[in-house]
Amino acid sequence: MKNNDQIELSFNSNQAACPSVRRIRRAERASWWFARMREVVAQATDWSQPPAARPEQIALPLGAKN
Repeated sequence: MKNNDQIELSFNSNQAACPSVRRIRRAERASWWFARMREVVAQATDWSQPPAARPEQIALPLGAKN
């Protein structure tokens, strides 16, 4: 083969899907995904509120200032 010869790549035409079939498959995958996400949300644990934080001391008086 010479350097100026063209390489031809062909795709299996049996597996090529028309745009409408791809759109349907994409919609099916999206539907499946959102159904799983709804299940996850439905089974989610309802967490209770965490306890209140301890009081924080902002400044320490170290001595009398005159």
